[in-house]
Order: sequence, then C-alpha cells, then structure tokens
Amino acid sequence: MRTLLLIALSAGLLSAAPIVNLFNTGQSDSNGVDGNWTVNGAKAFVTDQSRYPFPLWDKSSDASWISPQSDYDGKSDASDTTFLFSTTFTLPARFRSASILMRVASDNALQDVTLNGVSVGYPTAMMILFGNNVPTKVIGDGTGFTAGLGPTLSMSTGLQPGLNTLNFFVRNSATTTDNVGNPSGLMAAFTSDVIEAPEPASLALIGGGLALLALLSAGRQRY
Repeated sequence: MRTLLLIALSAGLLSAAPIVNLFNTGQSDSNGVDGNWTVNGAKAFVTDQSRYPFPLWDKSSDASWISPQSDYDGKSDASDTTFLFSTTFTLPARFRSASILMRVASDNALQDVTLNGVSVGYPTAMMILFGNNVPTKVIGDGTGFTAGLGPTLSMSTGLQPGLNTLNFFVRNSATTTDNVGNPSGLMAAFTSDVIEAPEPASLALIGGGLALLALLSAGRQRY
C-alpha cells in the first residue's frame, strides 16, 4: 500500500496540465480590447460580431476574432501589408516536455508563425489571395476567413522556461473592387500541455521513501 502511494505521488508530480496563461483570441474582452494579445505592438480589438466584416468572417465557439480595429463600418486596414499578432505565455522553470496544438483562421493569409523569434516551419505554398492578382507565399492551413478555424497545427520544439512569445504574421491583400473594406484579423484556439519536472528535493523524498520501504520489506522477510 505504501509503495503504491509513493508511486501515485511520483506520477502526480509528472502529470500533464494545460499551459494556464496561453489564451485563445478574444477571451479577454475589456471594453472591446483583448488584453492577452497585441497587433503591431498596439491594442488588439475583439472584433464586433454585430457589424462588418461579419457575417463574412465565420464565428467559432472556441475563440473570437481580433483585429487592429473593433469594426469596419466605413473603415479599412492597410492593404498589401503584413500585420503582427502577438501573445506571450510562461512555462515553469523546470519542465520535462510541453506541446501546443492550435487551429487558426486569418484574413487574408497566415504567412508565418514564430515562437521566441524562430519560425515554427509550417509548410507554405504560393497562393493568389482574395482581391489579389499575384501569388503570395502563405501557410495553406492558416488561410481563409469563411470556413472558421482550420486544421490542427502543432508545435513542440522551441518552448523555453519562463516567458515565451508567439507571433502570427497575417498578410492583408491588396484592395480591389472585389475586396471592399479590406479588414485584417486573426482567430486562434489552443490546446496545450506541459509536464512540470519535480524539484530535486521532491525526487529525493520519493527515492528515500522507496528505499525505506525496501528495507522494511527485507526486514519482514527475515522474520
């Protein structure tokens, strides 16, 4: 019984848990601002779903769209421009492993994702974006705004103890008569886990307890 208890304790110290401060887009809405994200270093707005560009932007129950402006009635974002959507999160000082799964939708196209300044390396392809007449190199699984969150993308390397920065580079198409308003936006939903490494003192305690149980068991066998 004591051995099983110590084994259970050891397993608990190594169990996986979500990264608690990695937030989906649109989860923090303070007067229309998502405090967990920025766009080009400035405020990221939770896009008003009652106004344009909705219903062109598909909705999701897992996350909400964020954008440089709260809505686009009579407004637009710079065309032929890449917008930088950023968030940060922290990992324990000691962890054995960590991974992130995510689904993304973007307007117009996701060009790159970097983790701590290094490209995650998702496959890209040349595509002609909506409103453009020349191809742009983008991540196919992160492109589009009419079908909601796209296929699952994953990352498990490049994560570091302490502060981590996740950047999404979203390319806004050139404005044409077929692309009136020209908003730029991002919607991202995450599933994550991290296995925190136990402190050396905890490992020593477990090891000492197992050693003591072994001695006690040996003693019982002699009698």
